[in-house]
Amino acid sequence: MNLRYVLDTGWIIRHLRGSRPYTQTIRKIGSAHIGVSIVTLAELYEGVVRSTDPQAAEHALTTFLSDKTPAHHPRDLSGLRRAEG
Repeated sequence: MNLRYVLDTGWIIRHLRGSRPYTQTIRKIGSAHIGVSIVTLAELYEGVVRSTDPQAAEHALTTFLSDKTPAHHPRDLSGLRRAEG
């Protein structure tokens, strides 16, 4: 695992909504270096369920997550930097 950053729920939501600073930072970091915690995944999927268009929201989320690394264990997150926005 070559993770350098873990993204929280707010970061991912801002990226999915097209906020340019967040999208640019995520692209700059590169997918291979981005992790997503299991808690963040749960929060994001809760948002999908509550969305006015759950199908579109799930598609956008799964597309984003397709090349990210899930960080299931605290050791996966140890020493990672938090992306600043």
